[in-house]
Amino acid sequence: MIHRVCKECGSGFDLAKYLLSGKTNASGNFCCRPCYETWLCRTNPDPARGYGWRAIRIEARRRAPFCADCGATKGLQVHHIIPYRLTADNGQDNLVPLCRKHHKIAEMAFLEIERAVMADLGRLKMILEMEFRARQDAIRASIRVAA
Repeated sequence: MIHRVCKECGSGFDLAKYLLSGKTNASGNFCCRPCYETWLCRTNPDPARGYGWRAIRIEARRRAPFCADCGATKGLQVHHIIPYRLTADNGQDNLVPLCRKHHKIAEMAFLEIERAVMADLGRLKMILEMEFRARQDAIRASIRVAA
């Protein structure tokens, strides 16, 4: 058994070592599902992502039909660089296509940053957008070279 501390409520809990995968909440960061959900969704997000989300999502994937992190073209999701729950911003400059794996990694990374820093959203968006766009441009260039 390994002793862990819940990232949300701070309570200690024990879990079997074999349950730690590092890929999901199974990595033992939370004592229970409600703590995980509270930490992940501290506000009530708009499930529809605002008016016209379907068309906006399609346009984001049309503009860059590959994961901005690894170049995968299957199973793409559209990631808000700064979460919709904070800004209600569905502008194309706040959206980037990511595969499922990298979308989850990006979401968890943002939540860690948000929790630790609570930085100015404008500055944070600029930093994260620059990172995603640089990776996206590199992948776009490698796709053109390969074609």
